[in-house]
Amino acid sequence: MDGPPLLYPPFRFSMVEEGVYRSAYPTGRNLRFLRRLRLRSVVSLTPEEEVSQELGAFCAAEGVARFHWRVERMREGRSKSVTLGKGTALEVLEVLVNPANLPVLVHCMDGTHVTGLVILVLRKLQNYNLGASLNECVRSLKESSAGVSAEERHFVETCKGSIVLPMTLPAWLWGGKRVAGHSHFKLTYLQAEPRAWGEAEVETEEEAEAEAEEEAEAEAEAEAEAEAKAKAKAKAESGGGGEGDGGVDGAAESAEGEGVREPGGAGGGGMDVFGPRKSASLSLDALDLDTERSKGVGKAKGAMP
Repeated sequence: MDGPPLLYPPFRFSMVEEGVYRSAYPTGRNLRFLRRLRLRSVVSLTPEEEVSQELGAFCAAEGVARFHWRVERMREGRSKSVTLGKGTALEVLEVLVNPANLPVLVHCMDGTHVTGLVILVLRKLQNYNLGASLNECVRSLKESSAGVSAEERHFVETCKGSIVLPMTLPAWLWGGKRVAGHSHFKLTYLQAEPRAWGEAEVETEEEAEAEAEEEAEAEAEAEAEAEAKAKAKAKAESGGGGEGDGGVDGAAESAEGEGVREPGGAGGGGMDVFGPRKSASLSLDALDLDTERSKGVGKAKGAMP
């Protein structure tokens, strides 16, 4: 029975953090799997000047940004000469911690020592315990490997310098909150939010504040309009019956309309009497006004003819 085509992840593929993946050099059979990751960026740490033709064509077709640093392959054995420069490692970190570049795949030739050193420096930036980071790194090495060498450990311990960070950080880096200082790195934050690769320009802080002010003004106007309607309704109800300055005027206006509301007592009770406009000819002379008219209170004692 035929099924969907199989997916082949790159050799030594694993997820480092949400949106950050590592592996060996991807081949043609891995591209269908990589397409499922919806990558925005690929970081290549290889001896060649350019990535392979297959990987380059994939990135061009999928709109994936490519970052390449030339790094020689490390030789196996207990004494390994580190080929990754500390400056290069910090530059790669700036790509990995920028949300505009995520999801990102970082790879070297075999996905072991060179990529492993970059991840070790990333863990250092995250304030991981060095022992825990080294244990994690060993799991990605070859079975025949002697583990992390003294040179590699020294590289991680002495890797320091300046890192330029975006104003918005991924949630897995310090909980997504900016910190003022770091015990190993000098942190500098970009004043302007970086533009996501292949996306429209992000709304500036001033534009966001202006939009918020417009929304607040619109809400205030809506509240004022609702309050005015409520007051008008209350005034209309008090003028149609009961005690108040508008008792007489309310009765006269009702008489000229489609019907008339017979005034009630102080509690505002009453009964609506409706009839044709012509038969509702009610004048002020037909009303027996109360003597309290001088006080502004008028009660109609007459009835509809």
